[in-house]
Amino acid sequence: SAAPAAAGFSPPHPESVRAPVIAMVDSPVSNLIRRAIELFPCEFEGIIRRASTTCNRDLFAYWTLMLLQIADVVDKARTKAIRDASAAAGFWTDGRATAAGRAREAKNNQQALIDGPAKGVLELLSRVILSNEVVVNAAAPAALVRIMLNRYGEGMEYGAHIDAPYIDGVRTDLSFTLFLSDPETYEGGALAIDHAGAEDIIKPPAGTLVIYPASTVHRVLGVSKGERIACVGWIKSRIRSPEDRAILFELARIDADLRAVGTKGDIRERLVNLRNNLLRRWGD
Repeated sequence: SAAPAAAGFSPPHPESVRAPVIAMVDSPVSNLIRRAIELFPCEFEGIIRRASTTCNRDLFAYWTLMLLQIADVVDKARTKAIRDASAAAGFWTDGRATAAGRAREAKNNQQALIDGPAKGVLELLSRVILSNEVVVNAAAPAALVRIMLNRYGEGMEYGAHIDAPYIDGVRTDLSFTLFLSDPETYEGGALAIDHAGAEDIIKPPAGTLVIYPASTVHRVLGVSKGERIACVGWIKSRIRSPEDRAILFELARIDADLRAVGTKGDIRERLVNLRNNLLRRWGD
């Protein structure tokens, strides 16, 4: 299925994600797009103009790290209902129960699993995440490996760690955090993801889904006031290679842009056929 038009994507907030350099670098992705521009110069005129603007910073971040923020995956009413439900007695348990090795030592939070009081909430969020068009095209999910809610109260944090390569016997390609608390209601608690020796500090509005490689070192900064509630989990992708996923994601975005400007169907059909054949070639 085609990705939504670029206007549906949430550009990173300047204070949340470091803006990567905007440049057409020599890579499989850029080479493929150069070739597409050569073949369809008129159709790509608008795309070329936008390539040097900040509205495409999310895409370049995706190419360099696959760090993607998707706004409004869950609406405000639903995030509030989830927070209210989580206030029930016995909802939370010690988060260290699902950590192992050094991660267990670094982890200080509370969690709610799908086999407990959070079952209904987590089943709903699973459906919402897997039906999101951006998630479908960017992550190519084969399955959610595990999904849970977590809570950080005052004094809680999760130190630097890397997620397990396999959880419940299934490979973890991507990690995600769905923020459920409004950022102004708690201090600290940002998600910090290591990127080439620097950290991307992310604390977006409630309802925002952040997807990033499970192989990255990341941490949750200590909460000094209020509480931070989120849904976290892992995705096994049908496309193992992050570079291949990036190419397929951009092809889906190009198709959406061509559709938005009324490009005739036969050109778009050729693009869709190309993407489908690459899915066959690269898919597990």
